Amino acid sequence: MYLKSGVSLETSYKDILKDILESGSKREARDTSSLELSPFVWTTTYPLRNVLTNKTRNINHAYAIIEFLWIMAGRTDIEMLAPYNSNMIQFSRNKLSLTGAYGPKINQQLRYVVETLKCDEGSRQAVISIWERRPSLDQDVPCTLSLQFLRSMLGLDLIVTMRSNDVWLGFPYDVFTFTMIQSFVAHKLNLGVGRYMHQAASGHLYLNNVDKAKLISDEVDTKFGEIFETPCIMSDDLEQTMLIEQELRRAYLSGEAKKLDEILESAKLVPEPWSGWLNIIKNHLQRKLK
Repeated sequence: MYLKSGVSLETSYKDILKDILESGSKREARDTSSLELSPFVWTTTYPLRNVLTNKTRNINHAYAIIEFLWIMAGRTDIEMLAPYNSNMIQFSRNKLSLTGAYGPKINQQLRYVVETLKCDEGSRQAVISIWERRPSLDQDVPCTLSLQFLRSMLGLDLIVTMRSNDVWLGFPYDVFTFTMIQSFVAHKLNLGVGRYMHQAASGHLYLNNVDKAKLISDEVDTKFGEIFETPCIMSDDLEQTMLIEQELRRAYLSGEAKKLDEILESAKLVPEPWSGWLNIIKNHLQRKLK
């Protein structure tokens, strides 16, 4: 069993890659080879230190934000994701939607989770189930099984359980998405954000990413002062943020770079982190139009 605790995603990521490079077992699955830590568990008491800024990994922060919004809105379409990550279409059989999208199930069960913990503070039943029995042979099979929310002395804890997690491609984005869902639910319950546990039957690194992972594992440790902490969600401005993002995306698709700045004026009406996210989204779309 692999168990790693850390004060942030940034400081833990290098160690995780180093450990999987040194101790991972080779596994062959679906005609691909990977190094694997099984089971893989990462925990933190600082869930909102959830942004990986490592330049070698070069996370697409705009896409991380869009994926969170897309999931929270219960969407399955490729249309919203494509301007931020054109590679997502390869995971869709019909090139229009993702059959294994988490959004509909998370969106449908969020109210249940909130009401359960409001009615019974000690409940162990506040669980969102994502996996389906006997899923289709579609290439887009959910990697996440469940999200369990628990009240604790620290606030609202979240335990995420996955069948499989690519530590290079998926893990940094998954941590951001799930910890922001944790913050959203904590806001609904008037709680602070507590502990976060991320567990997967398989935490793996595909061999085609080994050389890049080695570059990070050999880097000098990240200084504490460089760690980015996302503000807590203190308001439910999801709908307004989605409307502004839609306007930004339409302006981008029309090639109207100047209009992006005009639209962003609306973002001043919403607080952090929503307004900051919209600014990151706007900057990403402007760069693509240059």
